[in-house]
Amino acid sequence: MHQNYWPFSESYIDTITFYDSPELYLLQYESVDPISAQMYVLYWCQAEVLNGGLAQFFANSTGVIAPEAALALRSIGMLKMAEKLEIAMKLFGEVYERNRSKRISILSNIEEQLDLLDDDFIDQLYDENGGLEAQAKKYVINNAC
Repeated sequence: MHQNYWPFSESYIDTITFYDSPELYLLQYESVDPISAQMYVLYWCQAEVLNGGLAQFFANSTGVIAPEAALALRSIGMLKMAEKLEIAMKLFGEVYERNRSKRISILSNIEEQLDLLDDDFIDQLYDENGGLEAQAKKYVINNAC
């Protein structure tokens, strides 16, 4: 059963979507069990950042998941990563912007700052507490029913 959580259960691909509205995403996120939801956002945060950095994560539809990803990072004990993600989110304003088109309009003004955070965020992804994947698996084993 634990192996179904990381990277995430295939069944949640159709249950949670970040391609529609932020409101729909939040309803869907809250409709699944918390561990599955956390693993879902952690997987997508990791995938986007490794593919194109924080700028890509925020520019794409996945940027809507940033607040939940930061909370999930904290929940599993990846505090340095959570802190970097929270710093990046604050670049979008005091209240994080979930609307993709609004994030994109802000992005050109903050892209250099995001680029400066990339290396440290990615280093922590591999180094903090043995790495994100190892920590996520440990969290699931210790907390899943």
